[in-house]
Amino acid sequence: MRYQKECLSMLLVSAELKMLYIDFAAYCKSKNYKSGKGKLYQKAVWELLYWMEKNDCYEISDLNSKVLDCYIDFLLTRPNKRHKNKSLSVNFINHNLFAIRLFLKYLIAKKYIDKTVIPPKNFRVKSTRLSLSEEEIKLLFKNCLNDKEMALLALAYGCGLRRSEIVQLNVNDVNFKNKTLSVTKGKGNKARDIPMNSKIANILHNYLFHYRYKLLKFNNNENAFLLGSNGKRISGDSANKLLKTIVKRTNNYTLQKKQVSLHILRHSIATHLADNNVDIEYIKHFMGHAFINTTIVYLKNRKIKSKYKI
Repeated sequence: MRYQKECLSMLLVSAELKMLYIDFAAYCKSKNYKSGKGKLYQKAVWELLYWMEKNDCYEISDLNSKVLDCYIDFLLTRPNKRHKNKSLSVNFINHNLFAIRLFLKYLIAKKYIDKTVIPPKNFRVKSTRLSLSEEEIKLLFKNCLNDKEMALLALAYGCGLRRSEIVQLNVNDVNFKNKTLSVTKGKGNKARDIPMNSKIANILHNYLFHYRYKLLKFNNNENAFLLGSNGKRISGDSANKLLKTIVKRTNNYTLQKKQVSLHILRHSIATHLADNNVDIEYIKHFMGHAFINTTIVYLKNRKIKSKYKI
């Protein structure tokens, strides 16, 4: 098997580390992991022990917090064997870190190491929240072919809606007189009213009164704001697919490489609001966050974090 061959090519030298690996492998098997997860955990731990030996750590007592930090740095910079010129995926790294935490818990239970070595529960690498520049946003709008595509960008970026909120939006949720958009069932079933500037309101108005009827066909009772090609409420997958079509149309390699999604557009408007010194409480309400800490972490803005002492 491929897994066995990889292990054979990375034989451990230390008798102690080899013994601990064998014991942990047996532990994984005793847990009756399915879908191959037990072996994946074993492999992740094997690679940690092999790396330790390569860095002159031949005893389990050498495994401390500093060594763990160095190994995480190694994972973050290690080349991807399957995709050259790329680093390891965040999911792959997080899986390895989870396996290591499992291994450390096992070692503590067996009294091989001290409790201070085990990492905290949030011992994970988080994916960087990507955002587009304002110029890239303008490029997307510029490459829309119809009012429906413009409306999708207006909802995701201009109003900062989540994908589910775009799908659930109804015609009567948009108030052009007051220039507000009502989210009746946001995350956690929380409702909020979102202000629209004149440009966003005009885009949505044009779609609703000059384009949406073309999609209705014979289904005049449909209350969904954004419709699919079948005249019914658009699905989340269809909305993302439409966005990818717009991105592809730009012929901008840098933009296409970012794998733009509706969530990235939502994050982009939050980032741009913060960059323009908009009040954090306003952004919190605009995004529909329950707690201000969520907004601060989400934005990754050092000045705002410093102000609120997070």
